[in-house]
Amino acid sequence: MALLLLIASGLLLLRKQVFQTKTEPEVLASTSLEKARARPQPRLSAELTRISDTGIHWEERIASVRELPTHLGQASLDFLFAYLSEPFDEHEENRYLVCNEIMEILRKRSLAPELYTEKLNALIAHPKADPVIRDYAAQHLAQWISGISSEATEPDPARIPLALETMLQEATNSANRQLTLPGTIFQSLADAVLNGSEEMKSHSAAIAEQAVQVIQDSRFSTLNRSSALQAAARLRAKGIREISLAYAENSTLSADLRLSAIAALGQA
Repeated sequence: MALLLLIASGLLLLRKQVFQTKTEPEVLASTSLEKARARPQPRLSAELTRISDTGIHWEERIASVRELPTHLGQASLDFLFAYLSEPFDEHEENRYLVCNEIMEILRKRSLAPELYTEKLNALIAHPKADPVIRDYAAQHLAQWISGISSEATEPDPARIPLALETMLQEATNSANRQLTLPGTIFQSLADAVLNGSEEMKSHSAAIAEQAVQVIQDSRFSTLNRSSALQAAARLRAKGIREISLAYAENSTLSADLRLSAIAALGQA
């Protein structure tokens, strides 16, 4: 939770810049939410109304998320997933907490087992989605496909490679070089590999290889390269010790990247 709050705080200014104008994808997201709101939801209308009501204190809205029943109809699920991708008002900082809680409750209670991977994949890959929400989605999806919890995991193994493909594409996507998404993805996937199922462990080398590519690409932000370096070291990426040593000794690199390289030497 602390990591999520830190990410939210650090990206608030970036979010305000990204959402200056209403683009076509944002209009579509808004329209999707409006359609979801319009569907009959007799059992959940009160909970859903409280969750999305910005006039209610965020703690009450989070309480409403936690009060969701153990079975959700399709209309309610559509509403919740659409809410995650709806454009933010610039004064809605606390909505990050509500959205994180929605993703966490849906995951931990396995309330949308057939939809969770698909919907979070789409959110991670959505170039106009809020950058903080994309980071949240990457962390929750990595947990979901990891197999760490037998009660809250992707039920269809065939969807795991598809999720990994999307996440690694976005981690190496040139459009995301100055966002925190690449680093978040690599760190989250490293956790999933090291603590998860044998299926996840089988993808370790592929994840590490992509992390090394980002480490060596100076067009990515220092934060992303540092995070990728830490993840690659944890995954024992091929050649990571040599890379870390070279970076630690390179006085032209940023202090943060050199410190990450020094730390990586202790793990590789």
